[in-house]
Amino acid sequence: MLEGLAGRFNLSALKKPILYILALDLAIYLVGVTWGLPNVEDWLTDSLAPYHPLIGLSKAFSFGYFNKYPVVHQLILAVLNLPVVIGAFIAHISPDGFRLYEFLSYARSAEFATWLILIDRLVSVTMGLLTVYFLYLGARELFSERAALIGALLASFNISLNYYAHVAKVEVPYVFWAVVSLYFLIRIVKYDGLRDYVWCVVAASLSHGSKDQGYAIFVLPFVLFMVVYQVVARSDKALSIRDVLLRKKLWIGAGALVVSSLLAQSVLFNPDGFVARFEHLTKEGGVRNIQYSYAIDGIYALWRDSIKFMMLDAMTVPLFVLSVAGMGLVAYRYRKDGRELFLKLFYLFPALSYSIFFVQVIRQSSVRYSLPTSLFITVFAGFAADYLLEKTAGLGKKAVSVMLVLVGAFALYEGLSVNATMLGDVRYDAEAWMNTHMTKGAVIEYYSYLQYLPRFPGGSRSYRVKNDVGDIEKRRPDYLVLTSKYYQRFLRKPELDTGRMTTIRMERDSKSGMPEFLDDLFADRLNYRLEKRFDLDVPFFRVPAAQKISPDHILVYRRLGAEKK
Repeated sequence: MLEGLAGRFNLSALKKPILYILALDLAIYLVGVTWGLPNVEDWLTDSLAPYHPLIGLSKAFSFGYFNKYPVVHQLILAVLNLPVVIGAFIAHISPDGFRLYEFLSYARSAEFATWLILIDRLVSVTMGLLTVYFLYLGARELFSERAALIGALLASFNISLNYYAHVAKVEVPYVFWAVVSLYFLIRIVKYDGLRDYVWCVVAASLSHGSKDQGYAIFVLPFVLFMVVYQVVARSDKALSIRDVLLRKKLWIGAGALVVSSLLAQSVLFNPDGFVARFEHLTKEGGVRNIQYSYAIDGIYALWRDSIKFMMLDAMTVPLFVLSVAGMGLVAYRYRKDGRELFLKLFYLFPALSYSIFFVQVIRQSSVRYSLPTSLFITVFAGFAADYLLEKTAGLGKKAVSVMLVLVGAFALYEGLSVNATMLGDVRYDAEAWMNTHMTKGAVIEYYSYLQYLPRFPGGSRSYRVKNDVGDIEKRRPDYLVLTSKYYQRFLRKPELDTGRMTTIRMERDSKSGMPEFLDDLFADRLNYRLEKRFDLDVPFFRVPAAQKISPDHILVYRRLGAEKK
């Protein structure tokens, strides 16, 4: 019987090293996945959870439905969220009929929202695992099994991947689909199978259909490897360039790309929503955070800062150096075979394409924009490790082994800083204090989005003020709660070195009245005094500040004379 099961399920596959790497990834991505829960809000800016997918589904993602992100991942989450909605619906059916009011109240509760958030986060966990797996598959097609395994292991420790695999944002989904597409593109070059063409372009469409910027990953790779490489490196020299360009497979792939792109971008079933999103991206959404000028010094400064943030807050410096060394070793190893060298440098081209056609367009150096590039070039770190281990012996091999262990250990240490920061988020301390010290019915005023704030005590009344913040004596709340993740934007003076510029958002914030209000509050010119300050303290680990996981601090101000518990 056991032999039959082994034959059917291929139990020998459990011995594959990649499964142990994925098991490690799973453990890493699950630690901290309940960050900020239970809650009616996700502790993350621009999260799709908890309600956006269901709102889109309620409108069939049509009839002018607008969201700043495309529809693909929203649709996936909506389908997976449906069982929670159906379960809640059934639970509110009684012999007397459907309890509509109770159902609507429950749908706005932390319990209901938490299930949605958790499901959506687990989807990111799954896609994070599959991202590592398809990177491994792609690297194995290019290099050796050992190089692919080492590259996958090092990619597992990526700080940005770890963070975004924990949350319900579209970063991991679009990168996952991109990695899948690139794997099939490698197979196109090597095997020229029709199915590979179709899977490649469909996965590419799912990538930019999850987040628009995914398109930039494919501009150079598609042109270089579907067209240029096929022309330059064609094995049958009797074929003309025209014959290569008119291949049936290429045009089937092109047709599949057009159709799948139109579907993924909802052009066919939600044209009004597509136009609205396009206008948002090319106007307000695309220009308000431009940080760098279009001059030569601005282009250079953006490249410089993007690489710096990628080194420090996505990969670690040693891993970046090893990856760059890997590119050099690839160039040296295959220097006499231009065709093979071009293919072996495959993952360099999507990294360059993304940087040229997205980062240099959006003109921002946020570390989250380095996620795909940092993963792509980590493949070369795996090659470097494999090459050095193969070419050394004796003490040299031992030295290389020690070096690789140290590079990996440091990358793991930095990656785990995400988990440590989530578990030690300063908002937990603020919540514990507020639950102990604030009286029932206390009125709390805040100024940021809820995702930046601690959860307020049950029985309190809270509200957000966005305009006329200086009229606080008309409102007279008992407490003011401020988070460094938001209020500091009104006080921060931009560091405008060569190539950088003041963003539209900075200019808007400076004229909002908030800077003057904060100056008066901090100088004790208002009838409020600092009651408690909570500072982030994560022992042993460096806080990955660029990932913006936890506020640096939370400030609680109490009105003079307000009742204490």
